[in-house]
Amino acid sequence: MDKVLVTGAFGFVGQWVVKKLLEQGEDVIALSHDNEELNHNWKMLDVHFAKGDIRDYDFLHELLKKYQPKKVFHLAAQAIVGEALDDPFTTMQTNIMGTENLLECLRNQEIEKIIIASSDKAYGNEQSPYKENTPLNGRYPYDCSKSCTDLISQCYRDTYNKNVSILRCGNIFGGGDLNWNRVFPEAIASCYESRPMNIRSDGRSMKRDYVYVEDVVSAYLFVSNLHQNEIVNVSYGTSYNVQTILETVQSLTGVNISPNIQNTAKCEIDEQNLDNTHLSSLGWSPEYNFEVGVRKAIDWYYDYLSRK
Repeated sequence: MDKVLVTGAFGFVGQWVVKKLLEQGEDVIALSHDNEELNHNWKMLDVHFAKGDIRDYDFLHELLKKYQPKKVFHLAAQAIVGEALDDPFTTMQTNIMGTENLLECLRNQEIEKIIIASSDKAYGNEQSPYKENTPLNGRYPYDCSKSCTDLISQCYRDTYNKNVSILRCGNIFGGGDLNWNRVFPEAIASCYESRPMNIRSDGRSMKRDYVYVEDVVSAYLFVSNLHQNEIVNVSYGTSYNVQTILETVQSLTGVNISPNIQNTAKCEIDEQNLDNTHLSSLGWSPEYNFEVGVRKAIDWYYDYLSRK
């Protein structure tokens, strides 16, 4: 059976991708720098587990030589905007050189498809809604790292004729995201714990295009099965501010507590919105929507927090 490699397999989105691939009967190589099974819906015995760092070229080279996967989902990244601002060096090394290492190791291998996780942040502060031909113009550390990741992937696609497709997703939310400083985990946890939500921004001026994680995974698998290479935006096409998200979560949980507005956010884009017309034209449509995704996320976190 052909093998499928998932980098960042223990990450928020990675664990959902691995779960879906296993449900489809795929032979999965789960690559992570971490060796702890946190809250995954799969067991270590279900996969070939590889512990290592994508910044280590020699490690990647030996891994790919050993398993020779036919598909690769590259999800490994330093994905926290605030951490990128505090430590740009590690972010650039992980997101840019990690991607370069992987693609260079794959350059002379037969590979059916390479799927790259880019981001709406790669567009930077360009006028939204972003289309796939909007310039990549990230200026802040995390945004810049994703612009570079995207461009390097296009370079290997065009120069070396590799089968590379790129997904630029909006802000992904749903169960399994244990970065508690992100909007949805913090909003839901604040309701569960009956306390004020800590909001880093002013809560209203910055807007993001949020998309539920299981729809993101569906888009990854859909694009991975296309014969042609594609660059696609993945979103619901509507932006929300943090205050609206909190109000939505509170209305569904029956909690009504005023938030703690910290207004300390720095180097973040004001508003982001993705045009998802191209992905829709290819035949993909979401199974869920924003409202259903919020309900499912609340159920997941309430169950997790009750067990914790």
